[in-house]
Amino acid sequence: MKGCFRPFHESLNCDTKDILRGLATAGLVGSLVKHNASISGAEVGCQGEIGTACAMTAAAATQLYGGSTQQIEYCRGDGDRTSPRPHL
Repeated sequence: MKGCFRPFHESLNCDTKDILRGLATAGLVGSLVKHNASISGAEVGCQGEIGTACAMTAAAATQLYGGSTQQIEYCRGDGDRTSPRPHL
């Protein structure tokens, strides 16, 4: 996930405040997954970890590109579909 933020910063000319908002959005998605399912590779396998990271990055990217709350949720769901655990 963190490897995506530098290109966002450079290509979108985001300032630090925008990047921090994107990270906060990603953190909220991670918290949602942790609360309702699992982010542990030991419990759900590496697909659970990768699915969570993908969902977090998709939500942050959508926010940085100016997406609405509904678009952020939709992208988060698409990213989460790579995971074998129940969808949130």
